[in-house]
Amino acid sequence: MLFDIVDVPIPPVLNTTLQQRTRYRLLLIHSKVEQYRWEHGKLPASLEELKDLKTMYDPLSGENFVYELKENKSKLGYDLYSKGSKNPEFQTGKIFLAPKRRE
Repeated sequence: MLFDIVDVPIPPVLNTTLQQRTRYRLLLIHSKVEQYRWEHGKLPASLEELKDLKTMYDPLSGENFVYELKENKSKLGYDLYSKGSKNPEFQTGKIFLAPKRRE
C-alpha cells in the first residue's frame, strides 16, 4: 500500500475507511465463495476460481486476501482474512470476516 512505502502518518479517518473497505471486501468475497459452494457443491480450492480478481486485492495490506481451506471443517470450512497493515503508524494485525475473531 502507498502509505507503507512512503512511511507517512495516516489520518485517522483514512484508517477507518481502509478497515471498513477491507471488511466490505471480505464480506463480498465470502458471498462469492458461498455462491460457488452452492453452484458446485464444494468450496473453491483458491480465490482465483471465483474469476473476480479485482475483489481479491486487499486495500489494507496491498496484497491479495488470504483464503485457506480447513481440513477440520471449521464453521465455514475455510479462513478468509486480510494480513492487515504493517505501517508503523497504523498496524492492525490480521482482520477476519468476523470482527471479534483474533489469533
